[in-house]
Amino acid sequence: LPVMLLAIFFGWILFAFVRTRYDGNTALLVLSLFAFSPTFLAHSRYVTTDLAAAFGFFIGLASFVLFLDDPSWRRASIAGAALGAAQLLKFSLFLLFPVYTIVLLIWLAAHFRGEGVFHFPVFAGIRIAKLAAIFVIAILLIWPVYQFHIWNYPPERQKSDTAFILKSFAGGPDPTWETCNPASSVPLSRRIRCVAEFTMWASDKPWLRPYAQYLLGLTMVLQRSSGGNTAYFLGEISRTGWTQYFPTLYVLKEPLPLHILTI
Repeated sequence: LPVMLLAIFFGWILFAFVRTRYDGNTALLVLSLFAFSPTFLAHSRYVTTDLAAAFGFFIGLASFVLFLDDPSWRRASIAGAALGAAQLLKFSLFLLFPVYTIVLLIWLAAHFRGEGVFHFPVFAGIRIAKLAAIFVIAILLIWPVYQFHIWNYPPERQKSDTAFILKSFAGGPDPTWETCNPASSVPLSRRIRCVAEFTMWASDKPWLRPYAQYLLGLTMVLQRSSGGNTAYFLGEISRTGWTQYFPTLYVLKEPLPLHILTI
């Protein structure tokens, strides 16, 4: 039931956002594409995080677009809250942090000539500073939710569980914290062990325990993806995936009217 309700709310948010930026007819077209999409119809009744991830990605990006239109502190706060909510919906939405950064850089490059060489540093600096504030708001929002999750979780148990789960992450333990040393020459595949070391260290610290529990989930996702997922595709079975997988699925599984309208 929560997933069904979220799907309905997602449709309303899509309609409202598009109507404010374009018009009612365009919003109705977008809502129709959403409502009759086989992908959304299927996932709107499953107890999985897929619909929630799509919802979180949309509200995160939409609120950031609104912030770029009007970089006020109110819009920045809304974008930060949306980004934080997205992090609470699915760990993979951590990718919104680099997405926000890339989108802002592209947006600033597009406005470089309009602002002029003398005004541009101030123009860009204000927006970059507010982007940092958006990130801080999102990170702060994670704390109370995960504090609730660990409310009756003994610190010593959290620490031992974290150490057990992450014992093989990125090459195993790093007692000297070499992977966290910027001057060390360890490869990137090993350097991410630093995240696990910090997570284990923070797992029994009163004010950091909620973040340690969140980071545990994030590192578990990284650990699972690095190990691969066995799948079947066009007569083949592989653990490492195929470069043509998603393009092929996009062509074959999306409705034909969507492709016609895209063209």
